[in-house]
Amino acid sequence: MDVLTVNDGDFVTLSEGAAYTAAYRDQFPSMDGVIKGLFIGKNKINDLLNQTNVVGVRIYFGLNDEGVANLVVVGAKASGDDVTDLIVERLKPCPPYCGNGNALNGN
Repeated sequence: MDVLTVNDGDFVTLSEGAAYTAAYRDQFPSMDGVIKGLFIGKNKINDLLNQTNVVGVRIYFGLNDEGVANLVVVGAKASGDDVTDLIVERLKPCPPYCGNGNALNGN
């Protein structure tokens, strides 16, 4: 029996997403040095998704050698197993790669 499907996850409204990201930012009295989000390029996502039997991606929380938060992203099969042939890390952090201010990034 499959555990994961290509349709897992839910879309939320901008208002809901903004509330979730604001709640995260509110946990830090000063946002100096705190990562608000991370960017992963489309080609990396496609490479993960195009692996055999991959139905989506799994995202792990991690800390790099300097103790800075980052994500580790792998493909995942319907069985729930990770596909570890390709692993994406070293995503671009916001800040400084935040783009224009919006309700999600609080800029």
